[in-house]
Amino acid sequence: MPVDYTTAADFAPATNQGGNGRPARGKRGLDKEEVRAAAAGRWREVLEAAGFDPATLDGQHHGCPRCAGTDRFRYVDSAAGAVFCNQCGRGIGDGFASVAWLQQISFPEAVEFVADAVGFTVGPARKVVSAAPPAPPATPAPAAPPPASSTAAAPEVDPAADIAWREWDSDFKKYAAQYAEAKPGVTVDAIKAAGGRPAIFTRRRKDGRTERVPVFAFAMTDASLDLSKPTGWVAVVANGAPFWKSGPKVMLTPGSKSGLLGGHAIEELKACRQHDSLARLHLWRCEGLNDLLALSGTIPDSERSRHVVITSGAGC
Repeated sequence: MPVDYTTAADFAPATNQGGNGRPARGKRGLDKEEVRAAAAGRWREVLEAAGFDPATLDGQHHGCPRCAGTDRFRYVDSAAGAVFCNQCGRGIGDGFASVAWLQQISFPEAVEFVADAVGFTVGPARKVVSAAPPAPPATPAPAAPPPASSTAAAPEVDPAADIAWREWDSDFKKYAAQYAEAKPGVTVDAIKAAGGRPAIFTRRRKDGRTERVPVFAFAMTDASLDLSKPTGWVAVVANGAPFWKSGPKVMLTPGSKSGLLGGHAIEELKACRQHDSLARLHLWRCEGLNDLLALSGTIPDSERSRHVVITSGAGC
């Protein structure tokens, strides 16, 4: 299913609706589009003021400030101020909605909060007055060049650093059967066809301890469709359990960059693209890994070269 990104208006209770069905203005009669224009380019500043942890506003997966999930929240649109949590439900499609969602306030209150955060006021004849950034000194002194260490890019984390690969031995065959039993529609063959590889994943806890978890890991790829150079790995606990109590059942390993996954389907897609024969494929795109596995499990081996099923790591 496609992800449904909501807007701030979805957070306005019925008591804040005007007669024309639009959200009523707050106490100061602010126009949300004028406030939105004043907040352009400053949504990160607004969200930090609203209580979002600055470290979570980098576009990567983080713990959710509402449901306490540890790897399901992310900042999806810096231009609009939109955030998203896989567990909490629909996306939160703009900065007003993000503020209303976190602070549990109404839509007009969120508009007024954003206005205060960016220094927006309404002058005579509704002339918009927005706080301007401080003027620079008249004769600024030239800045000294920063030390080399501060400009060096942070080293990239190997997405496979915490993965120790294993064989399809009797233990992992048993795990695969348990996973298929726990996930309706999933089969062991579907796990293999999607590129699932047996492994031991070292999960690092916040308290410094580590746990070794049997998993199936699925490679993600970018537009090159080259699975030999994965952009990252999606891991699931081998027997279908969550990674920890009330935790996620699907996890991107540290350092992973979201991409497409589908194993055999990615290889078929790449081969058809190389031979300009994409028209012969029936392409199915699912919302997440388990949907991919369930749908893939219904496709006979004789049809796998024509019906390919893929998904995105961002939807897992």
